[in-house]
Amino acid sequence: MADHSWLDEHVELYAINALDDDEVERLERELAQEAEPVRSRYLREIGRTREALVEMTAVDATPRHPSCVRRCSRRFRPRCPRPTPSRQR
Repeated sequence: MADHSWLDEHVELYAINALDDDEVERLERELAQEAEPVRSRYLREIGRTREALVEMTAVDATPRHPSCVRRCSRRFRPRCPRPTPSRQR
């Protein structure tokens, strides 16, 4: 039985693009050398990890409460000096 400890430790990091170039190359090389059932298992794990990341980062927009919008609009309204009427001579 092959030792998959390095693959096991790095496959999820690969899935989230957290490996450096040398590690990516090593993982892809080792994965390509595995028998089909083992390679398929790792590819499924990579896919599941990426799907989970997408689900965790997907945020439904929550509308702001109208009173909050009003308060923030008043508080953070730009404070520009009002133009003074020019005097005609």
